[in-house]
Amino acid sequence: MVPRLCIDQRVLGTDRHFVAVDGTYEWVTEVPPDTWWLSGHCKDSSDWCLDTAFRLGNIALPTEPPPRFTQAMSLMSGSLGNQPVPWAKVMPGVEHRAFAKNIISGSLAAMEKAPLDYYKTVWVPGNYVFRSLKPMAVNGGRWRELVAAGEGNVPAVKSFQPDDDGFASAICYNRFGTLTGRLIVDAGPQILTLKREHRDVIASRHGDQGKVFALDFAALEVRILLYEYGRKCEETDLYGMMARELQRDRKVVKGAVISMLYGMNDYVLGKHLGMEGKELKTFLKQVKAYFRTNELLKRIKAQFIATGHLENRYGRHVKVDEPLDHVLINYYAQSTGVDVTMLGFSQVITRLEQTAPRSVPVATLHDALLIDVHLDELPAVQQITDVRVKGYVQHFPLRLEPVC
Repeated sequence: MVPRLCIDQRVLGTDRHFVAVDGTYEWVTEVPPDTWWLSGHCKDSSDWCLDTAFRLGNIALPTEPPPRFTQAMSLMSGSLGNQPVPWAKVMPGVEHRAFAKNIISGSLAAMEKAPLDYYKTVWVPGNYVFRSLKPMAVNGGRWRELVAAGEGNVPAVKSFQPDDDGFASAICYNRFGTLTGRLIVDAGPQILTLKREHRDVIASRHGDQGKVFALDFAALEVRILLYEYGRKCEETDLYGMMARELQRDRKVVKGAVISMLYGMNDYVLGKHLGMEGKELKTFLKQVKAYFRTNELLKRIKAQFIATGHLENRYGRHVKVDEPLDHVLINYYAQSTGVDVTMLGFSQVITRLEQTAPRSVPVATLHDALLIDVHLDELPAVQQITDVRVKGYVQHFPLRLEPVC
């Protein structure tokens, strides 16, 4: 069955949308529900955005008329203001029908290659997370103090400017701002770059009856690599478990794992760990065997060579500028981690709505969800200790800590 497709009137340059499904075509003034919608730009508010699905699949679909028409209209720049070009009235009828037909047929063909399943089952839960975020309450006195002192990351601090009700503006995240999907903030409070010691600018909407907590995935990216091998780790302190099993110091184990993930030079790592020569090589070999990273790397490389891009656990396409071994491992873990957090946070928010309705999510901080908790509901929030997400049989432990 062919999915229902709607081409936006702005793309076609008409006064109505065009809907196609199973060989039936219809012109409508409103987009029908549960319809894949091509509008010419990614729509965060839609769970049926075909533009987003195409971008996730690195699919470029031309949506402009032939150059002779766009160049002619460019000479009238500004005459239409913000209104779309009415191509149906500008172009000859035969030309416009061919233009519309190409967009429709091109969209239907591209939909067969686009990661629509990934979009609906993995990306859309992230939409739910972002729509659920409430504005953060701000400690106005602390904010004014930090601004006056000019301490730390001044632009980040200033971005928390409270309104008359004491709340910061809404956060707008960019999910395409990095190659791996790791979030950046496009507008609003710069929570991702606010220094830890300045997080006390964040207050609770519940006053003395509330406190802001971070519900954090413990050692997420490293745990993903461990789970890829098929191992289990129900303990929150993954490095502690490894140190115990490898009979090594926890700090040494953590340093070696981070080196493996981010590609630190062995010599530099050895200096950091206080090891050298045969002892260092033996230890690093032991850590790699623990994760079986060679097996994961072999699989990732084969897929990259076959397609020209990396695919994470869920099938998201990830561009890789420099396909070094540690880069491939890092991008796989980080991109998969982004998806795991969105799937996990969507479960957490649903649970909050049911068991702690006055405790609301206010921001995401990479692997953590910031929750403004009413203290009467703290016991219910503390019971959220792990999640199990699509794609993994293992649990992902969560830890709850005060933000400041």
